Amino acid sequence: MGEAGLASRESLSLLTPSPDGPLTLVVECRTDPRKRGDAHQITFDVDWQVHTPHDLEAERIALAFGGYLSCISLVDQVAPALAELAQLIGRRRLPALHRRGNQEWRLALPVVGCRCEGKSFRTPELAAFHARDIRHWVAQYGVSARVLAHLAEDVARAHGITEWVGSHPARSLVREGSGLDDLWQAGLHPEYVADVHQAVWCDGPPLPTRFYLGAAYLGASCDWLAAIARATFDVDVLTWAAWTVCDLDRTDPDARLQWLGLRLPLRDIAVLMSGGYTRASAEQLAEVTHQDVTRAASQLAGWQAAGCTPGPGDLAVLSRAGVDPWYRPSPRAVDRLMADVAGLRAAPTRTQAALVLAVTQNVRSAAALLRLGIFEPFAANLTLEGTP
Repeated sequence: MGEAGLASRESLSLLTPSPDGPLTLVVECRTDPRKRGDAHQITFDVDWQVHTPHDLEAERIALAFGGYLSCISLVDQVAPALAELAQLIGRRRLPALHRRGNQEWRLALPVVGCRCEGKSFRTPELAAFHARDIRHWVAQYGVSARVLAHLAEDVARAHGITEWVGSHPARSLVREGSGLDDLWQAGLHPEYVADVHQAVWCDGPPLPTRFYLGAAYLGASCDWLAAIARATFDVDVLTWAAWTVCDLDRTDPDARLQWLGLRLPLRDIAVLMSGGYTRASAEQLAEVTHQDVTRAASQLAGWQAAGCTPGPGDLAVLSRAGVDPWYRPSPRAVDRLMADVAGLRAAPTRTQAALVLAVTQNVRSAAALLRLGIFEPFAANLTLEGTP
């Protein structure tokens, strides 16, 4: 589906050094890293190439013989860092973020030696803020924090960029009063917000801040989100979809709409989708176990919530073995069972272990059968029936 990149699909281009393109600044030029230097002008071209008053080729030769010139570092290291950082400061690119679990956000490419290495952030706003942190870029490029911060401030000043949005028509497209400012802090440009609203629900109501964050960072395409909006006309369902998009949505974009047609609890649909279940799976289970589709879907969701993904045929075997159709495996009991059989040379999958547990209704008995190599519920039931 979607991917992080240009903050706006159409209306925004990459940030240039100034609104007019080139930007001329005054910097301190040092020939000794331990001493203050002299000031002179430099110019960033529209493509962020740097022009200085030096003959840099000659200066590079001198550098090889022990010389020093701070402008060489500025051209080779600071300018490339500034060109990338400026896109985040101007919200022209979305920082590449990755969500782990429900509460952890990380930079997709953490920097060795930076505090983001091995660290997660509680919200995408905090992760995006770190992605713009000068210290992050210093760790990545090995440049002077003082020089990079000074130049970044000059670029922001040239474009009139501040930490707040100010007045903008896109405010009317966000449900919360401070939503547009919150989205700006999270790295989203107001024009990006306007583009997403236009693409997803052009004549619809203001959408929550959380929706735009999900659309930006969790990979759902605007076309798919628009299909959800057309099918439901429900802002909260749309926001839920943006935050629970999964692999099945990418391979089968209609799967979620088919589940929504059953009017299941949204929590169950998200669980079923994460397990790769389509509505056809519930219909098949309903047919072989002689129950309605909604109840079959609830049964599949209960198993998936325990980290197990049985097929309809597996659950049909349990039904024939007399297992209550309302039975749901306890995640904690399955954890204990998996720990008990962890040392087996041929270990069962979590789903296999849970199916045997459903037959035995007892962790100890299930572990005994698994140690015998009995991984299927049908064989487990036969073994129990043959036990005096």
